[in-house]
Amino acid sequence: MNRKFLTGSALKWFALITMFIDHIGAVLIPSLYSKGMGDEYIDWEIIYQIFRTVGRLSFPIFCFLLVEGYQHTSNKWKYLGRLVVFAFVSEVCFDWAIYNSLFYTGKQNIFFELALGILLMIGTDFLEKKFQNLYLQSVSIVSIWFAGMLVARLLELDYGMYGILSIGILYLFRRIPVFQIFGGALSFYWELPAPLAFFIVWFYNGKKGKQYKYFYYIFYPLHLVLLGFVRWLISCWEIGLF
Repeated sequence: MNRKFLTGSALKWFALITMFIDHIGAVLIPSLYSKGMGDEYIDWEIIYQIFRTVGRLSFPIFCFLLVEGYQHTSNKWKYLGRLVVFAFVSEVCFDWAIYNSLFYTGKQNIFFELALGILLMIGTDFLEKKFQNLYLQSVSIVSIWFAGMLVARLLELDYGMYGILSIGILYLFRRIPVFQIFGGALSFYWELPAPLAFFIVWFYNGKKGKQYKYFYYIFYPLHLVLLGFVRWLISCWEIGLF
């Protein structure tokens, strides 16, 4: 029996579902808790911790899939452009759902982080071709990833410099799967239990599986709008609007 049984599509669904659970915890549970709904039956603090803990498994898988997608796409610049477009489309949805505001500059949504990762991978490929000297190649590649981490920090991207570090490790070790898996897990030491996501990635079989490309992109802003709307309904119900 082949132990590698998970396709790229299966990993995407797992990442989407765990992200959705995480955002339910981030958006709806605090609202329910603050309004005291069902307090006599439910411990919202425990529910919140469970949802957010499960959600920690999503971003590492998105990072891994980003690296996989980059290696297999026929047009890397088009891939980057698609991420940038959805980053801007999703920003208002992200701000509304997570921060209850239509404009919030404190954090930017995950698509910006992923787009920056793509740009740095394109830069890495360029430098690998440009410099034959291993020392110059290594120094230049490490430098652009370090610069990318600083950019992520300055722009307040969702996972900041740590997200870029993780994408960089996954890409630089792409030719050595065992190192890639363990390096990726170590890069998420700061956010337990995120490293456990790579236990799931270990079973990836390298096949794409059935793809719903634009659904995966649309799901992100769509689920944020939905959660923000549900939170609004909860607030309306509390003040007796209906």
